[in-house]
Amino acid sequence: MCAFCGKIDENFLCEECNKKFERITNVHIQKYKNKTYTEHIYMFKYTDIRREILEYKFDDKAYYYKTISQVFLKNKKICEILKTYDIIIPVPIHNKRRKERGYNQSALIAKEFSKNINELEYEDILTKKKNTIAQSLQHLAFPLRPGGGIPNLGKGVHANDCGSFFQACALTSSMV
Repeated sequence: MCAFCGKIDENFLCEECNKKFERITNVHIQKYKNKTYTEHIYMFKYTDIRREILEYKFDDKAYYYKTISQVFLKNKKICEILKTYDIIIPVPIHNKRRKERGYNQSALIAKEFSKNINELEYEDILTKKKNTIAQSLQHLAFPLRPGGGIPNLGKGVHANDCGSFFQACALTSSMV
């Protein structure tokens, strides 16, 4: 069954939804200087998949993680990029929000990436102490290159999520 439209299909996406994602999918790599992270990689503009992201996060649709992960893992360029990292770290949500939702959407995707990409280790090492108002995602992934936010962890770290909280995670981890 297609996760997004509900049509009966053998695959995680029906042909129509798959065509939509193929049409809007384009790997973007944005480089930064004077930031707590060195580059930002994303496949979709938030406006193109906003409905799906909001449903995944707020409408009790944890099962979307499998479909979203597969869309990324089907992309050879993204897989090659992810293979250059040692660790994938989900951006945490506050315990209260995790209890309300029942899951951390970032952690589900990060675990799936780790299961499917050899030698990409999943590390759930960040916690969120303050329960702030939920921010809308702008992009789906922010990788850190060596010399970026988290030092001395091998060839690289990939933190899965985005927004202002990610920058705070990168800044905090660079102080470790």
